This record gives sequence, structure tokens and C-alpha cells, in this order.
Amino acid sequence: MKPTVAAFALALLAAWPAAAAEPALPPPVLAEDGFYHPDWFLVSFMDLKEDAEQAAKAGKRLAMVVEQRGCGACKRVHEVNLRDPRVTTYLKAHYQLLQIDLYGSREITDIDGQVLSEKDYAKKLGVRATPTILFFDEIPKGGGPQALAWKQVGYLAPEPFVNAFAFVRTKGYAGQKEPDFLAWMKGPAEKVKLP
Repeated sequence: MKPTVAAFALALLAAWPAAAAEPALPPPVLAEDGFYHPDWFLVSFMDLKEDAEQAAKAGKRLAMVVEQRGCGACKRVHEVNLRDPRVTTYLKAHYQLLQIDLYGSREITDIDGQVLSEKDYAKKLGVRATPTILFFDEIPKGGGPQALAWKQVGYLAPEPFVNAFAFVRTKGYAGQKEPDFLAWMKGPAEKVKLP
């Protein structure tokens, strides 16, 4: 096969799943602050106890997306994962997402009442890389890491990304000393399938 024909064939194969999927949502817009701000993310006074209670009243869980300016993997989450309507529909139905800056200075009131900057809150939870998604317990008790059900670090493609949320929502970590998302993904648990 000639190189141009091979490249064309590969391009068609790469485009095949996209053609079968629902149309992508509009591209995200980078705000002046250097972040993407989906309009369905939670707008908050950054009182995490209050946010978790409101999420629970709505039958949802609170999750926090920790990002930083210039993060290529964060950009990919917004440009790929959060443009897939199957992903966003699942997230909107089961979660309230709050976004913070790894190096930010906005004040956050932790579950335990401690007031910290975004930067210091991220340190308290051991966040060192972005994107990191912090999944809070249904009813968080205590502050810092004690309030979390699980922490996902790094970029995941759309299907494992949405299934990270399913893992927490279905309590796939229950009975495990350390939550094992990869074992859950390989196991018999019902997953969110993206064709």
C-alpha cells in the first residue's frame, strides 16, 4: 500500500467510531483566567460541607476537578471527554462538579471547617498532578482525605473517564482496603459503554 493510501485508510479507521457516535458538543472556550468553565459545573461559595449536602439532597455526589493553567491533559478532558454528550449526560445526572485551581488563592472551607486557599487545600489532599478528580463520600465526615471516597489522578479516555464516576457512584470500591478501579473495570460490574 502506498504511504498516502495507508494514511487515508488509517484516517478513515480513526474516524469510524466518531461517525457512529452522537455529535460532539460545541468546543469549549478558554476563559481569560486560562481555564475552561463548563456552564453546568457547580458555582459555589466553596463551602464543601454545604456543597456535599446540596449534592446529596439532589440525589447526587460531590466531585472536585483540580486543574492548572497550561495543563495539556486538563485541556483534553474539556476538548474530548466533556464534549461527548454520553459522558456529560451521565455526569450531570449523578454528580455536582466543582472546579479548583491547583495553585489558586480562592478560599475553600473544608468539611471540617478549616479555611484554606485552593493551593493549600490541594496540598492537604495530596494533589500534585492535574487533572485530579476528588470524589467525596456521600456524607463526608472529617476534612481532607477523610472526606474522600476516591481520588483519580491523570487523564483517562472518555470510556474509562465516565466509568471512574460510575465506580464511585456504584461504590465499586466497597469492601476494598484500597480502591482498585482497574480490577473493577476488568470485573463483572456493569459499566457505562461508549460505542
